[in-house]
Amino acid sequence: MEPLPKEEYLKLVEKYLAGNASEQEIRFLEAYYDAFNSRDGYTDTINQKEHAKLSTRLKKKTDQRISYYETRNKFNFLSLHLVKYAAILLAVITGIAYFATQRNVEHESRKFAQAPMPGTDKAVLTLANGQKLILDSTKQELLLQEHGLIIHKTAEGYLTYAVADKQATQSTASVNEPLYNTISTPSGGQYSVLLSDGTKVWLNASSSLTFPVHFDDSRRVVELEGEGYFEVAKSPNKKRAQPFIVKTATQKVEVLGTHFNINAYADEQDIKTTLIEGSVRIVPVHKNAQAVVLKPDQQSVISRTVSEPEIKVIQVTAEAVIDWKNGNFIFDRENLPAIMRKIARWYNVEVEYRGKMPLDEFGGQISRSKTLSDVLNVLELSGGVRFKVVGNKVIVQT
Repeated sequence: MEPLPKEEYLKLVEKYLAGNASEQEIRFLEAYYDAFNSRDGYTDTINQKEHAKLSTRLKKKTDQRISYYETRNKFNFLSLHLVKYAAILLAVITGIAYFATQRNVEHESRKFAQAPMPGTDKAVLTLANGQKLILDSTKQELLLQEHGLIIHKTAEGYLTYAVADKQATQSTASVNEPLYNTISTPSGGQYSVLLSDGTKVWLNASSSLTFPVHFDDSRRVVELEGEGYFEVAKSPNKKRAQPFIVKTATQKVEVLGTHFNINAYADEQDIKTTLIEGSVRIVPVHKNAQAVVLKPDQQSVISRTVSEPEIKVIQVTAEAVIDWKNGNFIFDRENLPAIMRKIARWYNVEVEYRGKMPLDEFGGQISRSKTLSDVLNVLELSGGVRFKVVGNKVIVQT
């Protein structure tokens, strides 16, 4: 980190003292002040009163920032073996990020020229008769009203199913052949749906949910590919509870009313079910494996790489698992390929690796509303990896 020209340094200090500095400028100044205050001689040009004011402010803010990160044990895209230095390095790294951004705007704009934008609410609804409806905006709209069924897109941007006439809905199919719809999100898309029983499902990018337009009186069964977060409504049958069952390629998840997340992407080695609230029972497809019941903040893991896998149960931080549903990327002890798979789905890009990838695990948080170039720039600050965007491809280089 090289010293700023004196004129730029003083201009930044003036903005800071006047209360007009941006958060990014404040963070940079905090890191810069500590790094160069003792040797650059710039502070000599500020009068003693202002110097004391600046020093007190910066020390207080830095102490608060260090205390916060030590307490929360959060760090910004740093290798895990640097955790004990995370609070101090965070300030330095954000300072370097600001400095690099200001000095290399032209270079970065060329490197990430026309980089893909983040995903949006979009999906395709396939009806039982094969008709496809495009869901690509939050505009309130009545999509379908026939055979006793009402499909509506709300102003909040999710799909709702309501049965206006149960008898009419059931008459359109035999008892053994209920009507099924499928909602599918592409790469760079997400969507949520409110099922006819009141259960709400959020779908992450590159995912699909197949479900009956009306649940019968005995059970509620849906099928998931990809990733989905479920808030299951209590059984509408007052006399006999109807279990809600989510099927994937390797398991069944049985619940009555609870909140949980399932990650069952085909390109992931493990299928992970995470309980947020209530309880769920995980029943593996393989008969030799034992079913397990999860408690909140527990995650079941079933490996795709073993012919007859057992279910492993681990403790997790639920916030990091459902980050996507809350509009964030939260990387909690994840390696670079795992991070890049998430990025590829959300920004609808391909990833190509060149050179040997670092084995370190990373942690950190950034909004999914940021551009791809924002995310890649921050990841580069961890060191040991560089990115280049060519069309719809991200090239990862060491």
